[in-house]
Amino acid sequence: MPIRLIVLAAKEANRITYTGKLSYAELSANFEQLPTEGVPSELKQQRDLTSARANAIRKYLTDNDDYSFPGVVAIIKGFTFSRADLTMAGQPYGQAHVQVGEMVIPDDAVRFLADGQGRLGGISKALPQKPELADSFIDIKIIEGTTIEQHQRIFVDYNRNAKKTSEAINLTMDTREVKSRFTKAVLNSFPEALRSRFDMEKTGVSGSTSFLWTINQLASFLVNYTGLTAKQMEEVLADEAAMSVYIRHIGQFFEKLIANPQIEAALSGKISAASVREDYVFGTAVMLEALGQVGHAVSAYFLMNGTEDWSRLDGLAHVDFQRLAKHWQGRCVGAEGEMVKNKRAKCLSAVTIITSLGLPLTPELAETLSAAA
Repeated sequence: MPIRLIVLAAKEANRITYTGKLSYAELSANFEQLPTEGVPSELKQQRDLTSARANAIRKYLTDNDDYSFPGVVAIIKGFTFSRADLTMAGQPYGQAHVQVGEMVIPDDAVRFLADGQGRLGGISKALPQKPELADSFIDIKIIEGTTIEQHQRIFVDYNRNAKKTSEAINLTMDTREVKSRFTKAVLNSFPEALRSRFDMEKTGVSGSTSFLWTINQLASFLVNYTGLTAKQMEEVLADEAAMSVYIRHIGQFFEKLIANPQIEAALSGKISAASVREDYVFGTAVMLEALGQVGHAVSAYFLMNGTEDWSRLDGLAHVDFQRLAKHWQGRCVGAEGEMVKNKRAKCLSAVTIITSLGLPLTPELAETLSAAA
């Protein structure tokens, strides 16, 4: 059965392109990934679809009822377009150089997506799990097919300058996921001197910026501090009361941490951010994650004792975070003075701080320490 669409037609560069709406059911039923096995790279007309991306989109669609979704771009050969004349209150109506009409795409028309294979894969996987998605619609832009070379050119035009948003931007702007809301709630609970040192847009700090950390690094800290995965956060922290307990706990932890003279000097501007990056370890993602593990050990200790004794963290004020300090060598600092960024470095750094506080290690850290011996 042919596909019939109401579309808008207008000139774009040296061709006419068409835009319309296609239901998820129609998209899934009428488009599929082009065969790639055995096809030379120079003859491919679309990128390979990764199952991980399709599964991520499937989960996004099945987990959420309120969402916005970008359109797809299709290359189609053999369609017909019939212009329709519009009237309003009995008078001809329209927009200059834009035509409205019906597009008919025969069953045997050659068609594929130049952009949007991941959306197609995710929608196709989501429909059996959430049948009500069938009558949701997606924007579709249609370009008339010509040659393989032209199709490849279109693909490049759509993807050459595509820029994926950073994880920091996603966290900052997202209001749906609990992890994002929790991270921003924690950040907003900090005193201004601390809060202002987190970059909300970039995933790393460098150069002359005054930032010491980033919001996505704080999110990683929170995963380590709570011991919760992003999925577990969705369940546990959906309860606002539970989230408030964590926020209070983390606030008290940071209150003890920023009492450290080196960190206090950085927050007050007595030590520049550039100097922190050059001479200290606390202004790094590695140490922030390690501190998250320290916080988790503190929480476990308080839970075991049945009481919160924050004086046990007074020793944080005496930790020497200078990069040249001997206790960081071979842990988070390498032989050439470079930061070591692997899991072992984070764990050993956390162990160093926890033992200096006289607190017991978590089973996970004890296992890491045993393996490193």
